[in-house]
Amino acid sequence: MTTKTTIHDFSNMLTSSYEMRCSEPEVTTIKNLFGTSRRFGFPFISELSDQPEETRLLMAAKLLISFSNTWCFDSDEDRQFVLTPFSQLYIDAKYILQNAEAGTTRLAEKNGIVDNNHENKEEK
Repeated sequence: MTTKTTIHDFSNMLTSSYEMRCSEPEVTTIKNLFGTSRRFGFPFISELSDQPEETRLLMAAKLLISFSNTWCFDSDEDRQFVLTPFSQLYIDAKYILQNAEAGTTRLAEKNGIVDNNHENKEEK
């Protein structure tokens, strides 16, 4: 008899596996790179500003999961998972997202395409 993995089980597996690998050089390097790149004029940006925060966090988590070799998300496979609030994966995904969004905002402001509500729009 085969057991079907639930979204909850898969999410717990990803979270646990990531927590075992989050201090490996590949992961710490990418987190440091996101945190320091703007200072040297190479900001990371996010093209997901039109997506809900939950979607943006999941995409940041997928990036971290890929760098940590926790799971390989095949382009044909869109495994569903949820982030556990305050887990290391959640905290790191939030950090990546905040840095990418800050880079996006800074770049947009520099080019004059952000209003006071931080929504992208062309200045007339």
